[in-house]
Amino acid sequence: MMRTITFTAMTLVLSLTAYAEVPPPNQAPATGTKTAPAPAAATKKSTAATATKKADAPAGVKQLQWDDLVPPDYRPDEVLKKYSKKLGRMRDDDPEAKKMLEEIRESWNNAPLVKALDGKTVKLAGYVVPLEGDGKTVKEFLIVPYYGACVHVPPPPSNQVVHVLAPGKGIEVKKLFDIVWVTGTMHTESRTSALAHAGYTLNATLVEPY
Repeated sequence: MMRTITFTAMTLVLSLTAYAEVPPPNQAPATGTKTAPAPAAATKKSTAATATKKADAPAGVKQLQWDDLVPPDYRPDEVLKKYSKKLGRMRDDDPEAKKMLEEIRESWNNAPLVKALDGKTVKLAGYVVPLEGDGKTVKEFLIVPYYGACVHVPPPPSNQVVHVLAPGKGIEVKKLFDIVWVTGTMHTESRTSALAHAGYTLNATLVEPY
């Protein structure tokens, strides 16, 4: 009987691939879904600065790329490398597959943050994943760097998930994974929801269409 990689392991591999690839300007994200132009995915090896749509940031506001949220020496695939030669031989009931997934998720949930961003006024574009609202407006949501994160594929490392507290009574979100610019105060404060561990919290003062 052929031994195959577990489904969950495969989705983590796909998640890591999406995390590491940068969509070309004016094209769909690396996941292949047909959407509006995407914010740059995050990796220190990428050229994300050239792939993200530019927007004018007010004086005193730092416009961020997603890789600005990642320490230069962080490598999200370190755990996966340990098992790279065994991935093709793992089955769903393989104890080593379960161990690998637990190690990857634990590592990603505790991904290092860029402490210098704490308290800074920033502007960042991302895909919206709603958390709390009344069906018309959303008071709290996540922004992530690529389409499908936290819903269609496992969440990326926590330093690539931002928990946003919307201004006022909340914002209107027309559909899942709308792309928005969020401006506000960034904090290196982790928050956990049913969908993901967010390494950063952003107290938004303005949310705009991308």
